[in-house]
Amino acid sequence: MIGRFRRYARENGARAAVAKTASELRRRAFSENRITILLKDLDSISVPRRRSELEVAPLEPGDLEGLSELNRRRGRPAVDRRFRDSLDRGLRGFVGTIGGEAVGYYWWVEGDRIEAHPDHRWLGDSLQIEPGDAYGSDFYLLPDSRGGGVANEFLYRIESSIAAAGFTRIWGYVESGNREARWLYSSRGYQPIRDLSVRLIFSRRRATAVPEVESTAA
Repeated sequence: MIGRFRRYARENGARAAVAKTASELRRRAFSENRITILLKDLDSISVPRRRSELEVAPLEPGDLEGLSELNRRRGRPAVDRRFRDSLDRGLRGFVGTIGGEAVGYYWWVEGDRIEAHPDHRWLGDSLQIEPGDAYGSDFYLLPDSRGGGVANEFLYRIESSIAAAGFTRIWGYVESGNREARWLYSSRGYQPIRDLSVRLIFSRRRATAVPEVESTAA
């Protein structure tokens, strides 16, 4: 943040930089958004109509260097620490590469080990995990690698691998306002289960169910 402050101050002046930093700190201290819990049955996995040059493999410690470069490209180098922590927790993942370069990733954990995933702290009972379930999170592809059906193929490879490991369902969530991501998940058979309002208060998340609106006949 200090480096960004200095760059912004050089370009826009110290007063503007202070105002922007204060706004950023307020945003980090308190924010609210809506997410949609998703669930997919793995007995029906649609095969993409076309294939790309994407390669998908289980994420190993040796992949962290390439993912670190990816995080720098997306402007989020601090995520490197979370990735190391995820491996230390025993979470599993996939890394997507094109031409040997990391372009995306996906993290997941067995349902009977959901407590190891940090999302469990704030999602709680919103995930009705049953035997044979898995939980997936943090699906990301670099923007310049999302065209040509790459995102669809990435999910197909992930779903097929998790199903081959003996799992029957995948839980996850998507930001409710992310229409592109919601369309992608819907096209692959992910069903919306419920909406949650998520509040971030001083780095702690709290999720509450969004009441359903009953429709009335005219």
